[in-house]
Formats: sequence, C-alpha cells, structure tokens
Amino acid sequence: MASTSGAFLEGKQDGSARDGFPYWMGSTLYGVKWRNFKMVMYLQRTSLEPSQKLASPHIVNLTVDPKERKAIDLPYMHTWTAVHFGQILKDFEQSVRREPLIPSGAPLDHVPVRRT
Repeated sequence: MASTSGAFLEGKQDGSARDGFPYWMGSTLYGVKWRNFKMVMYLQRTSLEPSQKLASPHIVNLTVDPKERKAIDLPYMHTWTAVHFGQILKDFEQSVRREPLIPSGAPLDHVPVRRT
C-alpha cells in the first residue's frame, strides 16, 4: 500500500495530506507555507536580485495577495498562524534529527544514515 504522500504524488489522491511545508534555497531556510499563509524569512523579488534576510518574517495571505506584494500588518495578524508555522518547523527539525538531509551534489544512490 502506498503512503499518503506517495498516493498524492502518484495521482491516486486529489490533495496532499500535508497542509504546510518549509521551503529552502540551497541550505538556507527561506520560509514556511501553511494553508493559504506564507511566512517569508528572506525576500527576493526577482531571480536576478540578491536575497535579503528580513529582520522579522513577513506573513502573506496568498488568497488575498497571490502576488505577495504586501506583508500582513503584524498588529492585525492573527497570532494563531505562528503556532502552525512553528509546528511545521519543529516537525521538520525532528525529521532531520532522525534522518539527515541529503547533501548537495550527493550521488543519486545516496542513502542517508537513519538515526534512532
């Protein structure tokens, strides 16, 4: 039986079982996506522009701002989104402790050493 994520990737399930994920550029965590919200830690408007680490993360509601033009004004942001972003990061950190990331440039047959 295929795993839930496998079923989604194989087209046997309409939606992903995940509602969020961290996203990276190389070894740098750029942010976290959760449902229709995105927490952005590095800003890069175009592929030619250098990335800029933000002093504090921007929260973007992708439903009302799909082009990510304006971060949500934090005094009016619902704090409950931080809990979800934090949980996604915590889950990811725990998974990396169990099984390290595949290093950049590793051969295709590389298998990470699973820690217990």
